[in-house]
Amino acid sequence: MIIRLYIRKEFLNMATESLSQSVQFTFKNEDKYGKNGKNRVFANIKRNAEAEAMLSVGEALSALQGDELGSTILIDKKAVRK
Repeated sequence: MIIRLYIRKEFLNMATESLSQSVQFTFKNEDKYGKNGKNRVFANIKRNAEAEAMLSVGEALSALQGDELGSTILIDKKAVRK
């Protein structure tokens, strides 16, 4: 599958201001959560947090819950200004 993203030229010259970062973990355990798993979002992630550290946290949480870590997604919210 090919996905094409078209960005208008004026958007490329706009400034962005980072508002917040959060991380979303998806925990897999069909017996407890069904096929889609359970999503949990943790807010206020440090800007310089390393990917390995976030994965380690997700793996530790999944082990404590007796689940499998399905995915880890970094969410970066930015304001777009002219």
